[in-house]
Amino acid sequence: MEKLAIASVFSIFMVVLLFYSLVATGFVSLGTVSTEAADLAACMAERNAVIYYSKLCSACSQQKAMFGEYFGLLKSVDCADDRSTCEDAGVRYVPTWIINGKPYEGVQTLEKLAELTDC
Repeated sequence: MEKLAIASVFSIFMVVLLFYSLVATGFVSLGTVSTEAADLAACMAERNAVIYYSKLCSACSQQKAMFGEYFGLLKSVDCADDRSTCEDAGVRYVPTWIINGKPYEGVQTLEKLAELTDC
């Protein structure tokens, strides 16, 4: 019985250790988004940066997660719902950012977006 209890405690310890390792490496998120993301989203909206995305796109979900609850501050177009706007903007892939009239395809880091928008 004592061996079983030790094995259970060890198993729980290993699961907790694995979870925190995944959080530390970025494979698991605790759902927190920095105030830097909020400030960046507000600044990007002021500078008319637009993200073209699709709710069906996993890369787009990754990009949205970087902004968390502040994604709604951004100017955005869901290409699954508004194809003609995306076609008119010349969007070929999602996510695509249009910043200062130039397209940037694929997931962009917050640092890169700050650089591109001077935010």
